[in-house]
Amino acid sequence: TSSMAVQSALLPASVGVDAEEKLRSRQLRLVKLLYFLQGFSGSSFGRFATLFYIDRGLGAHQIGILEAVQPIATALGNQIFGALVDLMQCKKWVWLPSRVLTSALLLLLIVPAIGCCFETITIIMCAIAFFSFGGGVLDTYTLDLLGHARRGEYGQHRLWLAVAWGVGNAVMGLVAERNFDWNFVTAGALNLLAIFLMTATLPRHTRDERRQIEKRTLRKQRAKAFEQWEEEGGRARGRGCFGRLGCGACGACCALRTRTRTRTRAVGD
Repeated sequence: TSSMAVQSALLPASVGVDAEEKLRSRQLRLVKLLYFLQGFSGSSFGRFATLFYIDRGLGAHQIGILEAVQPIATALGNQIFGALVDLMQCKKWVWLPSRVLTSALLLLLIVPAIGCCFETITIIMCAIAFFSFGGGVLDTYTLDLLGHARRGEYGQHRLWLAVAWGVGNAVMGLVAERNFDWNFVTAGALNLLAIFLMTATLPRHTRDERRQIEKRTLRKQRAKAFEQWEEEGGRARGRGCFGRLGCGACGACCALRTRTRTRTRAVGD
């Protein structure tokens, strides 16, 4: 009877662990697909951008300017969005809007009035470079799902990006020879699929982000409890611990009591 009771007590925990492992395995398989989509969509335009510029009548000097200003826009955008991620502690919900925006901007180059001249192409490409934040977001989720014990498997997942890049260049090169507009359509469709999959399946926060959020929440609770203690400290002083405010867990009253005693002794001396 006792053994049956122990088994029944351990069963829910083991079932929960198995369910969590199955979910993590599915998410890791999805990560491989997301790497493939990212590599294929990137190869749809990235390697063939120069052909597009030439097709639109841009000269070598203009193409050189375009290639020179994009890294500057990318560096500036990464600094701004990196600070935003640190503030929000949610890489996923900063990356998703940026991916939607860059996909929409890329598709604008199909419009003849926009993708026809050097000035408008420069504006669009600089905007895409500025909002192209999150190259390492998928890497972060991969390492988070693998955990410390399985970090050595990271390369097996990252490999799918290289596979997609090679396959995408071979396939999209044939497409570009016939009609370059289909390169934009392909990139947009693959980005849309990646956005949908990441929104629906990957967790809102990584484990590190959850830890940072918990620390920030705890600091706010401690600060609020300390302020409340200070506000009612005059009435509470001399009546012992002010635990009814819930501030005993943070140690604020102990710290304030210690400072008060220190000041009292200093005045007495």
